[in-house]
Amino acid sequence: MELIYDNELDSWKSKLEIHNNHYINITLETEYKQAIQIYKLKNQILSKIRETIKQEINIQFYTANKLLDLYNNSWNQNEKVDYETFIQQMKLEEVIFNLDENSLQFWYNDGDLFLGHAIVVDINADGLFQDVQIVG
Repeated sequence: MELIYDNELDSWKSKLEIHNNHYINITLETEYKQAIQIYKLKNQILSKIRETIKQEINIQFYTANKLLDLYNNSWNQNEKVDYETFIQQMKLEEVIFNLDENSLQFWYNDGDLFLGHAIVVDINADGLFQDVQIVG
């Protein structure tokens, strides 16, 4: 994984293949600006991201548990969906890793469930779900 510093966004960027030809963006946020510090931690960071992605089905179920009723009661445009359909609509696009807090954010394309807004799931340093929200 090659990390490239983005001056405009003040973060480190990369891409990671998680499934056959499904690449996601990786963003690393930290106060560390020196490349040598980041590159020393790169393998640990990548390992944590990959381990969490292996548990993605849990993230998707958590998200569906939090947002399915909201969708079916407010956003559905007279077409309710079940858990399976809701989860199938979500597509992981980016993982943001905050090195200073050791926390993650999973950013999903909503598959037009919420009119193109992103679904963001926050996971703390202990791997516990903190929040899910619709943004954008």
